[in-house]
Amino acid sequence: MRIAAPELEAITVRLLQTWRVPVDAARTVANHLVESSLAGVDSHGIMRLPQYLDAIEAGEIDVDAPISPVLDRGSIVAFEAYHAFGPVAGMVAAQVAAERAQSHGLSLVVMAHAGHAGRIGAYTGAIAEQGVLALAFCNSPVYGHFIAPPGSRTGRLATNPIAYGFPTLEGPVVADFATGSMPEGVIRLLRDRGNPAPPDMMLDARGEPTTDAGSLYTDPPGVILPLGGSRNGHKGFALGLLVEVLAGTLAGDKITDPNLRGNNLTFICIDVRATPAAPHFQELAAELVAYVHAAAPIREDGRVMVPGEKEQRTRAERLRSGIPIDSFTWEGIVSRAARLGVPLPFVADEEHQ
Repeated sequence: MRIAAPELEAITVRLLQTWRVPVDAARTVANHLVESSLAGVDSHGIMRLPQYLDAIEAGEIDVDAPISPVLDRGSIVAFEAYHAFGPVAGMVAAQVAAERAQSHGLSLVVMAHAGHAGRIGAYTGAIAEQGVLALAFCNSPVYGHFIAPPGSRTGRLATNPIAYGFPTLEGPVVADFATGSMPEGVIRLLRDRGNPAPPDMMLDARGEPTTDAGSLYTDPPGVILPLGGSRNGHKGFALGLLVEVLAGTLAGDKITDPNLRGNNLTFICIDVRATPAAPHFQELAAELVAYVHAAAPIREDGRVMVPGEKEQRTRAERLRSGIPIDSFTWEGIVSRAARLGVPLPFVADEEHQ
């Protein structure tokens, strides 16, 4: 099925409010999920709504949690999120990171113990819109350690994504990628839709290569290979370890603590006006993008793109045609709405698998 973005966002806000989420937080979370789906990042889009509703019921997300500063040294700020919604905490941290970078030239902001952080490229994009170059790092506790070190069949890191955004005259360039071969959410989507994973992405519990997406969720579980797969995974694992240090160790967390829940986020931001490139950074960045675009494509009808352009194209298409939602996700939304007696409109115009 396909649902128009405004309608899907309204449905999401209504459901979240039924689960006692304050209206401003509900709108922030709904916008984050719908914008992720619009961009084609379905693994962090509306498929997460049933997960979030279940997390509220289980007490894993506190809809009334304060987001409190626990350290403030001007250019360095740390927050405790107390299991607040990840998209809400993420936007708070992103805004502070942008403001402190504009004040000090550089900023480091750590947000500890938020709920699922969602698509971290959304935060670096928002920061870059303000003329600030942003790096973001996100880790997960031990229950999310799906990534095996090279030569191992046991998970020791989460998919630990990295995102960045930088401003140009044509708008921000935003990249967002896991340091595992695939994000766990993508594998979950493949499992839910009955599709296989690509080769050289996963090992089963015995350490054998597999394309069975469900093998990640067996007991004992399989694992995801680091970015780079079986031949070059040492590079991806090194990046994932850096994320763990920046988002976990720097926050004061013990990696093996079984009581930790949710995600930590760390932002490192640079006000480009405080650099040697000022005041020409955005012009120079636009020239860099143009230089990449001018590379000869392999196919005559091909187009060379920079990070984020594919998502922009997908967003434009889905604004026209609606957001595709698989039957598994929609049934999950409908079943949770029915438990609390929330009627949902019939909005399907086509089946999407």
